[in-house]
Amino acid sequence: MATKSSSASYTIEARPFATSAKLVARRPVKSAPSLRPVPAFSIESLQKNTLVMGPPKAQKHKHLLQQKATSFRMYYDRGDLPIKMEYLTGGDKIAWTVDIDKLDYGLYLPLFFDGLSEIRHPYKTYARQGVQDLISHGGDKIYPVIPQLIIPIKNALNTRHIEVMCVTLRIIQQLVMASDLIGPALVPFYRQLLPMFNAYKVKN
Repeated sequence: MATKSSSASYTIEARPFATSAKLVARRPVKSAPSLRPVPAFSIESLQKNTLVMGPPKAQKHKHLLQQKATSFRMYYDRGDLPIKMEYLTGGDKIAWTVDIDKLDYGLYLPLFFDGLSEIRHPYKTYARQGVQDLISHGGDKIYPVIPQLIIPIKNALNTRHIEVMCVTLRIIQQLVMASDLIGPALVPFYRQLLPMFNAYKVKN
């Protein structure tokens, strides 16, 4: 038997060999406040009963497969690139069939940057070595071509292939060191390049 009131509920507890019943009061149990998830570094994160959300986790071992052949691969398969492979005792390297200083950087530099997305030999070997040679000999001829390099760099980073991303980062470093004008020229394109860097900022 139980009696109810507006503030608390009571039950009559009957014990054996007792001459009287004891009235026991049940106090309402307070539930813990639920935490509301809020983004980090926001004003809401300073409020009470909030839970700051952590950064999104990067996909460590998953990468996007190459969907289609790059322009660099098509040029290479047709034999339209002025390069060839030299087989030496100390290691293989590519050689240019024309003077590299006379090349049209508006055509060949974006083309070789497009090959940075390649993950198969010999395409990746020609593309990576070709980009390094063009940057080292480019000088002031690289600056006018910077807007044409953004899409190939972005495509290489979006592959999420660890080897491709690391090579692309080293190429960007070499690119910036080639001329004092290149660093400021990349600033307007940060919004296209930095999202992938942000996704992998916690990966060493």
